[in-house]
Amino acid sequence: MKLVFLDIDGVLNNDYTVGIRRGFVFLDRRNTEVFAKMMQAFWEKYGRDNVKIVLSSSWRAGVDKNGNVLDNGFRIDLDNWLEDYGLEIDDETPMIRGSERAFEILSYICNCKDKIDGYVVIDDWYYCDFKRRGITKRWLQTSWKSGLKAGQIHEAMRLIEKPVTRKEMAAYHDIVRADKEIY
Repeated sequence: MKLVFLDIDGVLNNDYTVGIRRGFVFLDRRNTEVFAKMMQAFWEKYGRDNVKIVLSSSWRAGVDKNGNVLDNGFRIDLDNWLEDYGLEIDDETPMIRGSERAFEILSYICNCKDKIDGYVVIDDWYYCDFKRRGITKRWLQTSWKSGLKAGQIHEAMRLIEKPVTRKEMAAYHDIVRADKEIY
């Protein structure tokens, strides 16, 4: 199973996105089209059932990057928007109070019932725990200024192709076990 951990702000929208829904900047057509092309490339190579989109964005909790509370209709709007591009969120990382994004991603990986043989984290933000928890080598950094760009599809493919080794999985489990004591 390949996993695509998806942030929203700075990936599927950008500083120049036009369009407000429910009082917030919504999604950008061009960035979403690039993401759809990226997913199509993954599905063509690995099969649609072998690549999951996992929402790791703060949008999964009903808040935007700035902590503004979004109503439940916002997630419905997100799902409907993505459906228009042939996309669907398959799952989302757990919300672990007080934790950082990489810990939530590693918790998801460690608790996933499927064998994970590759993943990519698509996010514009460098969280302080990315390096400490080994996420940077699988991180595709986008920019809030431009969002996801077509030129990044090749890099995403390279990142998701990296096999997850037994040693990495063991380290992930050790990190999650140790950090659970903190959180």
